[in-house]
Amino acid sequence: MSFLPPEGQGAQGAFNQTLGTRTYLNITVAGRNSTCLLDTGCDLSMLPRRFVPTTPLAPTSIRMYAANGTKIPVMGAVTISFELAAVPVNCRFLVSDAVDEPLLGIDWLEKNNCAWHFVRGTLLISGKEVSLVGRPRRPTVRRVYAEENVVVTPRTEVEVPVRLT
Repeated sequence: MSFLPPEGQGAQGAFNQTLGTRTYLNITVAGRNSTCLLDTGCDLSMLPRRFVPTTPLAPTSIRMYAANGTKIPVMGAVTISFELAAVPVNCRFLVSDAVDEPLLGIDWLEKNNCAWHFVRGTLLISGKEVSLVGRPRRPTVRRVYAEENVVVTPRTEVEVPVRLT
């Protein structure tokens, strides 16, 4: 496969244009606006626990793994109703503290008979074409958790087992 940048641009300029890829969907949950990542690499939709901190979760025995093989701890499942472009929909999410944002996966895309038009940056759902948006520009924090308590004495190095989100 070869790559030719658009006329008058170097390869780096063409690469930078692709960073604004529209992969997020604006949704409204209980009157509150939010965004969800459309993720064709995610078999089952996932939701951070902070989005439903007090909602009882249905037990589940489903095990989830990241693309690199790391286990994603699943706390349970919950079904959420929301709107996108005034179209009412719902989704059964697996809930985890290890994800940072809502992910609408293949399960949701198939259930809602969605057609993703990548070039136009739109999603066809229930006969309505909805515009997608780029990654929300907000500060993010990547968390690293120590797996166990470790004492590091002054002027020494210690390998600490950690868990990444």
